[in-house]
Amino acid sequence: MKPLNDYSQRFANVLFQAFPQWEPFSTVEVENEQETEGYLQVKVPAPISGLLPSELIEHDDDFLCIDTDGEVTVSYDYYHCHFDRYSDIPEEQGFHEAIEFILALVKEEICIVVGMNRGQWCGSTSFKAGEEPNLSSVKAYPTVYIRSWQGTYNRIDTAP
Repeated sequence: MKPLNDYSQRFANVLFQAFPQWEPFSTVEVENEQETEGYLQVKVPAPISGLLPSELIEHDDDFLCIDTDGEVTVSYDYYHCHFDRYSDIPEEQGFHEAIEFILALVKEEICIVVGMNRGQWCGSTSFKAGEEPNLSSVKAYPTVYIRSWQGTYNRIDTAP
């Protein structure tokens, strides 16, 4: 296995300090075999899966994914966000913001909302759990669903 590049190693140290139980879900990925170092990818299985009936949405990726391919990207379901990207903030602040987002997601302080049309992703956003989400970016789609890590806030809305 190839070693992590320096950036990825620095983030891995921070991530696995916060979530040591996730280290077995990590791999080193490379863009091509000529590269001597790789980036970190972590795919943590969601504790709740099978939210959506397959006749509404074809979906089989029930993981929280974290990767460091040039930036820290955190993905859950069809939602993703970037940290430490094109920014003047210090790297450690970007790493801290990524960890804070991940903590909020797994503690169900943050949920995601996704808009779909005929099984195709059309838009997604995040919002504070317990508040009604702003659906302006996804409400025009026939299927809108909300996901939370433990499933507490999960729901599906379909247009009549």
